[in-house]
Amino acid sequence: QQMRGNRILVITHGGVIRCLLYRLCGRRFLPDEPALIKPYRLHWLSYNGEGFKVYRLNEEI
Repeated sequence: QQMRGNRILVITHGGVIRCLLYRLCGRRFLPDEPALIKPYRLHWLSYNGEGFKVYRLNEEI
């Protein structure tokens, strides 16, 4: 409740972000799938009280 409506920046290893984003996008890390995210980019997620949703991917910093 205290953070409702606020933005939180989370910085973590790319592998952690990749796992989360692939899960949210229904991806399976298969070799024939094109890469979902680019390195050194900003990826936005939103949370609605029930779960996370991908908002934007690969925004240049």
